[in-house]
Amino acid sequence: MRRSDVRAGALACVIACACAGEDAGDTEATESPPIPDDPEGLHAWALERAYLLWPAWSEVRPTGGTGGARVYLSPDLVDSLRAGATVHPEGATAVRELYGEDLATRTGLAVIRKTDAAAEGGDAWLFLEVFDLDADALPTTASNGAPGCVGCHQAGVDFVQSTLPLP
Repeated sequence: MRRSDVRAGALACVIACACAGEDAGDTEATESPPIPDDPEGLHAWALERAYLLWPAWSEVRPTGGTGGARVYLSPDLVDSLRAGATVHPEGATAVRELYGEDLATRTGLAVIRKTDAAAEGGDAWLFLEVFDLDADALPTTASNGAPGCVGCHQAGVDFVQSTLPLP
């Protein structure tokens, strides 16, 4: 079996499960495959869209003249936000799917993943941003403590800007 066939089958399974009526606020049964802590692996993982089972915004929302976005939060990040934590656990992850002005065409993605709880500030977080969904596309950002990302995210709670309840 070709690798692309395996990926297509896995994605179909993820989409079918996501469409089975799972409550977006429920963190039970929302496990995804292990998430890599390196930029290349995280990029490949994000392109597979295994996060579709996670709690998410109810719809794509406009982002002010540049298209739209929809945010997904890992179950451990949701639990941390619910608990009111000021420091999120290692492994906490958020994915922001980017959309064109039609709010229907995915154009890229951004991922933030806490990879090192011992690191200080933004260096604890791996930031990945890519504006092309082709597997060979090079991310514009793919590093821990990426200055442009840290500058915006430092306003969030432990660099996470999402809050509950999800819109």
